[in-house]
Amino acid sequence: MRKTHTQRAGPRVGFHTTFDKPGRYRVFLQFQHVGAVQTTNFTVNVAPAAA
Repeated sequence: MRKTHTQRAGPRVGFHTTFDKPGRYRVFLQFQHVGAVQTTNFTVNVAPAAA
């Protein structure tokens, strides 16, 4: 994973990132809410680039 850019904060959070090659990646997100650090994770399946 190269760069992550947060789009906005609030009830919804979006971000964009790039991956060097196709595959399955585990992504971890850590944020602070009401003084407590929360950590979550999810899996991203990156498909090969369209020809």
